[in-house]
Amino acid sequence: VPEPGELLEQIRGAGLVSGLALNPGTPVERIQPFLQACDYILVMSVEPGFGGQKFMPVALEKLRRVRELVSPG
Repeated sequence: VPEPGELLEQIRGAGLVSGLALNPGTPVERIQPFLQACDYILVMSVEPGFGGQKFMPVALEKLRRVRELVSPG
């Protein structure tokens, strides 16, 4: 969904865990406003929907950045 905040809160309000997937082409900053409502963040290393793709190294830097945002210091 374009703005997942409300949906994430509804999921958590139902007593479930919530999360977001971050596609390779999506900047980490796009999910930053929603991190407090997430239990999980999935950093994708390939574009979803196609088998046999090569690992995209950009995922490693995104993973580092997400980790910094959720565990500063």
